[in-house]
Amino acid sequence: NKDRFHDSPNGGKWDAIGIMTDGSGSLLDAEAPSDVAYWGIAYYKYIENRSAFNCPSAIRPSDWYEPSEHYLYINSCYGLNGYVCKSRITSFHYPEEMIFCQDHLEHRLEDNGDMLYYDPDDNMNMKQLRVEFDPEYPDAEKEVFRHKYQYGGLSLFDNETGMGYCNTLWLDGHVSEIYGGASDFGLDIPYRWYKPTD
Repeated sequence: NKDRFHDSPNGGKWDAIGIMTDGSGSLLDAEAPSDVAYWGIAYYKYIENRSAFNCPSAIRPSDWYEPSEHYLYINSCYGLNGYVCKSRITSFHYPEEMIFCQDHLEHRLEDNGDMLYYDPDDNMNMKQLRVEFDPEYPDAEKEVFRHKYQYGGLSLFDNETGMGYCNTLWLDGHVSEIYGGASDFGLDIPYRWYKPTD
């Protein structure tokens, strides 16, 4: 792709007929309509394993599927940072501080109220998925920060604040956790982790 990241789609499906439990079906083309194909298809030739895009902790791996279609999205659990699309890795001065993808409900994070950073204009993060703005997604924050950490055998996950963590893959290839409960609506999650700056 001329050393550039793919201009990846924003759908959630891998197959023209849907993902069956055995992974059958014909793989969609990465150039399929953006509201159909999952972004992972663009990288499938390097990984050749759909289950690598499955998070075992995900209960609802998409923000738009019907409950009866859960199986279609089971291998589509991570949201891609839209700012890396069509860019070269050399265009990022600090790839260790640039998010590539992370646990999420939306497949491509396009900075329209779906990112984890604190937006001063909205006084919060992830406005698009908060129940007070869209009652269709009552558990969105809990699902993004889906991994519950343990202390002394007791879960510290809090249903009100989303005190769990979100696994994040950074552009340099390392993975780390971003905590939801400590973030207080994303206050400690900087915008520069998503959008490159000079």
